[in-house]
Amino acid sequence: MTLAKLIVFLVFPSVAFATPKDMLMLMDSLCIATDGDVQVMEKMVLARGGKELPQSVINADPASAKYGGKGFTLTLNLKKYAVMATTRGACSILEQDVSPADLKNLQKEIADNFPLEAPQLDSSGGQNIILWKIKFPSAAKGGVIMLNAAKPGFGADGAVSLGFIPTRLVK
Repeated sequence: MTLAKLIVFLVFPSVAFATPKDMLMLMDSLCIATDGDVQVMEKMVLARGGKELPQSVINADPASAKYGGKGFTLTLNLKKYAVMATTRGACSILEQDVSPADLKNLQKEIADNFPLEAPQLDSSGGQNIILWKIKFPSAAKGGVIMLNAAKPGFGADGAVSLGFIPTRLVK
């Protein structure tokens, strides 16, 4: 790599795409491992250098607006992610630049790393949603993993949310 390319890479890190392994690692460590405990998740994000989002941004999420919550930005491997959690325990990792190939890889990583029931799919509206219920026994204490990807042409191409809903919120 030339010095010029290295400088561009270091100054403009947003050119890096989200990686499936990074998104999954963040969701697993911040959401599943904490079982959606927003206070524990907050300490972990701040310890990793995360920055709190303004309340107006947090309130833009319907679940956080209704139940209260916290939101942060967190950089991992030169890519910035948003981490959102409600006070009830729902937690998600959001990214705006996920390539279609990486979205497929993310689905594979989820299936390869968790004991899951068959996925439930919903493609209505401007997004594709996949829900997987985590089987017992598992280290995750159960719950649901949700992958929400914007459909092309709806103004949010590449936007993906990977979330966890703990068992206590699943009815």
